[in-house]
Amino acid sequence: KLDSVLALAKINGEKVIIAAHHPVFSNGRHAKDRQPMRFLITYTPLQIFGLLGLNRLLVQDLAQPKYRKMRESFLKIFAKYPAIIYAAGHEHNLQFSPPASSRGDLQTPEQKQANNSDDFFMVSGSGSKVTLLTEKKYDPIFSYDKGLGFFRIDFLDNGKFIVSAYSAVNGKLEKIYSAIF
Repeated sequence: KLDSVLALAKINGEKVIIAAHHPVFSNGRHAKDRQPMRFLITYTPLQIFGLLGLNRLLVQDLAQPKYRKMRESFLKIFAKYPAIIYAAGHEHNLQFSPPASSRGDLQTPEQKQANNSDDFFMVSGSGSKVTLLTEKKYDPIFSYDKGLGFFRIDFLDNGKFIVSAYSAVNGKLEKIYSAIF
């Protein structure tokens, strides 16, 4: 269904924002590559814990096989369509990665894979609590884990848009990042 919705949006020349819970890329605590317990619960008789729902913490990481499959499927679909904005939560921090064409800096292979077209990826999950950025796998142009916050996107009449990040600083809402694309 996602493919057909994006195809229709492309035909109509519409800007697409996909809002989802799980991020495609992240440097937060769910970006862990290896968890021995995940292997034990996924591929051994300990799978019974999964049937009981006790593996909930282990299936939320990007490296979990079902999550990885979903992510790869999304990226294949996104590669066909221009300028998708993918906004997610799940991690309790702020991260923003614009496409390679707007960055002009060197990137990791994972970042190049993420932005093989002109897609934007953001994590805006620090509205209720904050968790530290732990991984350094991806290179977002902006990341923030010092306080509660959120992203805002303002669309301009000329087809461009402004991405801004806000945080509560000393009890006041302050803009901590802004860029136009």
